[in-house]
Amino acid sequence: MKKIILLSLFLVFTISCKERQPQVVREYRKQEQQAQQANQPKPVWPPAPDATKPLAVSADPLVKNYLVVFDGSGSMNDDACGSNKRKIDVAKEALNIFADSVPADANLGLLHFEPISLLVPLGTGNRQQFKEQVSRINPNGGTPIGDSMETAYKALTEQAQKQLGYGEFYLVMVTDGENTVGSDPRQMVDFITQNTPIVIYTIGFCIGNNHSLNRVGVTTYREANNPEQLSQALQGVLAEAPDFSAT
Repeated sequence: MKKIILLSLFLVFTISCKERQPQVVREYRKQEQQAQQANQPKPVWPPAPDATKPLAVSADPLVKNYLVVFDGSGSMNDDACGSNKRKIDVAKEALNIFADSVPADANLGLLHFEPISLLVPLGTGNRQQFKEQVSRINPNGGTPIGDSMETAYKALTEQAQKQLGYGEFYLVMVTDGENTVGSDPRQMVDFITQNTPIVIYTIGFCIGNNHSLNRVGVTTYREANNPEQLSQALQGVLAEAPDFSAT
């Protein structure tokens, strides 16, 4: 009887883990297996675009891309590390400063959760739109970090296709908590870092450095325990991004 119970628990755990695996990871693993069976190289990033859909090639394929994933979950209503301001308000101020600091020739985008939505597509000349969308965000719901990373990955992949695989790509996560719903973000981190040149920056706001996305040698993690540190961490994304030109 005990063996049956243990086997049942194992099957439930296994099915649950499979259900939490991001869709893009499942699709890639399938393509990788097919390539291996056909004795072909594994899939490359970015994949070839869908020939049936129009795709405008970027005028500058070497442009840098900063896609900010902003945590708008219910916990952002709490006070910011003991201050008399809400975390959401402090974060909005820091993001406004960040938007003004991003180089004019770099692409900037904004993805928000919850619900997950690409509020500002990657582009230049959209800083005012970025700040307006940030100002409209109201804290609500859970913290779907894994699912939001998957959506961000798709947006960055589409932009990489427009840039013919060239350029630089930065995924900037600003969150005040752990994943509470949806797919496991650690699987997305492993997938992105192992198969793409996308650089993942995570800023943990008022949660210290004990976070699942704090992966030494894999991701860049910055803890922000007050408004000043949050702003500094965002500015650090720009400072740490290498500056190069191709001739």
